[in-house]
Amino acid sequence: MSEDDLLLAYLADKIGQCEKEETVSYSYFLTSRQRIVAEQFCKTHCSREFLFWGGYEEAERTVCFFLPWYLAAEDFQTQQEEDFPFVLLRATPKGGVVLSHRDYLGALMGLGIKREFVGDLLVSPAGCDMIVFRKLLPYLKTNYEKAGRAGLCLEEVPFSAIAVPHQQREKVNLTVASLRLDVLAAAVFHLSRGIAAEAINHGQVFLNGQLIEKTEKSLQAGDKIVIRGKGKAIIKEIGGKTRKDKISVTVEKYM
Repeated sequence: MSEDDLLLAYLADKIGQCEKEETVSYSYFLTSRQRIVAEQFCKTHCSREFLFWGGYEEAERTVCFFLPWYLAAEDFQTQQEEDFPFVLLRATPKGGVVLSHRDYLGALMGLGIKREFVGDLLVSPAGCDMIVFRKLLPYLKTNYEKAGRAGLCLEEVPFSAIAVPHQQREKVNLTVASLRLDVLAAAVFHLSRGIAAEAINHGQVFLNGQLIEKTEKSLQAGDKIVIRGKGKAIIKEIGGKTRKDKISVTVEKYM
């Protein structure tokens, strides 16, 4: 089965759980691309209300919630935070050390935490606000003691206090010969295709938070591309072909 097939089977189980038990069911954290796939599936296969929420507006990683017949989406979103399956955990480095996104995420993965159990990591010079499933909280408070070269102080904080770094974005319209990773990466970040391929082969390119080393990987709407030292971008829309038989693509590039 493909990754999308596994995702859809998983979502079907969650829909069935909601309908059978008449209670809220929910997914793990979905990437931007997975959310698009999930939304298309749920519109045709879910008879109940569903919504996506990742702890704050414009969250990149979101959880899909399926609601029983007696609960409307607007009522669910106004519930108290203790009703949500995830929490906001603030990690502050000791000694004023400034850590990177890679430091925080690498330390989490080093503890055996699966990426789908962690939402967005919002990094600033002061620390990192991370959204994690509530069931991980006791384990993290005991074991998530260090990231990079610094010890960490952890505290659970309300979502109203979330620190979202301001990032400017630019919408860019491109035409490309194909939807291969090396082709799109080259067009988005103004690189030659050879340099883009070299970055991929040297482990410098991430797709939806995962290291990708296949230049021929085909991309879809919602995919997020990150190249170390170059920046990141999200594919917002894939259009039709131009007169010259190229593909129209709209991306949102982080400045």
